[in-house]
Amino acid sequence: MDTLGVGTLTKPQYNILAGDHDPIQIPVTTASDASAMVLGTVLGRVTATGKYKGYAAGNSDGTQVPRAILARDVVSPAGNTPVTAYVHGEFNANALTGLDTAAKLKFQEFGIHIKEVK
Repeated sequence: MDTLGVGTLTKPQYNILAGDHDPIQIPVTTASDASAMVLGTVLGRVTATGKYKGYAAGNSDGTQVPRAILARDVVSPAGNTPVTAYVHGEFNANALTGLDTAAKLKFQEFGIHIKEVK
């Protein structure tokens, strides 16, 4: 693990990708109250801070809108950790954490396409 709290991948990266369309990654920072997350976690963005943490449909802080997919594991410290996240591409639904039907539909608006890959 490096000093940023970003560890090694627990899932092979190719398992998360589901097409020939090149994914786009951007740098993001985890919210101060974010917990450890694994590669493929669906992320929402906290409206007040612009930082990211796990998406949850029932939240009201901005993270109820899925915005990205975590591109690396975040182990410790989880909060305020610079990481990368996918914001465009084709992804394997079975390799994502926190994905629900609402997120699948909303992701389409952002150019994130979810596929069922076995």
